[in-house]
Order: sequence, then C-alpha cells, then structure tokens
Amino acid sequence: KIPPLRERAQDIEALIKHYSPLLNERKLSREAKQYLINYPFPGNVRELMNLLEVLGMGEGEVSLEELKETLKQYEIFPGKQDEIVEKIWERIKAGGNFWEHVWDPFIAREIKRSEVKEIITRAFRQSEWSLKDAAKLMGIKEGEYKKFLIYLKRYNLHPKDR
Repeated sequence: KIPPLRERAQDIEALIKHYSPLLNERKLSREAKQYLINYPFPGNVRELMNLLEVLGMGEGEVSLEELKETLKQYEIFPGKQDEIVEKIWERIKAGGNFWEHVWDPFIAREIKRSEVKEIITRAFRQSEWSLKDAAKLMGIKEGEYKKFLIYLKRYNLHPKDR
C-alpha cells in the first residue's frame, strides 16, 4: 500500500516536476511550490494533477496568491459532514456518478463511512427505497448493480441496515 500524499510531503516536489507538462510551460513561484509541498492534498496525486492542469490554463509564473485562489475554488471536500454530503450530492446530481464521487474518495479515506451512508440514504429516500432507482439516481449503470450491492453489504452501508 502506498500512503496518502499528505504523508509523503517529500514526494510532492518530484511529482510536480514529473507532471510539469500539465502546467503548459508555466513555472511555480518559490512560494507557490513551498505551499504545495506543505499542502495536505486530500485528493492525493489526482488532486495535484488536476490542480496543475487548471494552473496550466493561465499565463506567466504561478504566484502564491493565484495558487491559493485556485485551491479554494477546486478544494475537493472541505467543511463539515453536512457540507461534504451536500457538495458530493450536487456533483452526482450534475451528472457525476457514485464510483467517482463517493466510492473513490471513500476508498482513499477522503470521506467517512457516515458521509457515504448519508449520500446513499438520500438517494434511497428520493427513489422511494427502490435499489434500481437509487442506483440510477447515483449514475450507476445497470450492469453495475451487483457490484453496488456487494459494496453496500461489505461496508454495511445499506440504509435499511441501521
């Protein structure tokens, strides 16, 4: 197992260098680079890559101010449980899917079991407790129902299992 990026600050500089093509020839200021080295990266390497790609859309050197503003706009899951659940739910409603917005962050320990259960419960409530409708609401394809059921059972996440 590879520890999360927040536990490997020593790797961040090498990762920035490796993914520097995403910056489209932009350079990070010394302050911006140092800030990234100390940033906890709740989204792990994927968050770093997405961040560099967004920064690559600008021009000139990336300042600390630009970096902080970009991080604020693209933070993955800041806030309290209710806020986290609401942000994830909005992403799913906007066409996202359960695997990307719930399962991946849960497996990466970015969100808690209680948050996942709240999201799943919300989908079940809105679908009048129909598994197929709840799954559809969360962007789960018909061929993924069995995988979804296994996930619910393995982590004791079915809303009726209280």
